[in-house]
Amino acid sequence: MASQQIDGLLTQLRQINGERGFFANFFGLFCVTCLLGLANMFSRSVLHADMGWLLKPLMVVMILYFFLPYLLLLFLDRRRNG
Repeated sequence: MASQQIDGLLTQLRQINGERGFFANFFGLFCVTCLLGLANMFSRSVLHADMGWLLKPLMVVMILYFFLPYLLLLFLDRRRNG
């Protein structure tokens, strides 16, 4: 019963992670960070609105999106196989 639940969780985590490794996740986070910075620069110069207050929570969400499934897969696979 518990192994079926772990298998289901591992399947969902693999779908979320998309078989990306550490460096792919890091590069994806880097690209998203650059795009968020460009969006903030655009909003400051064109829209005259500061979105700096929104960048910190967005960065936390993006870090969790890119690295939480990857780290959980590492932990659960190692625990399951070890």
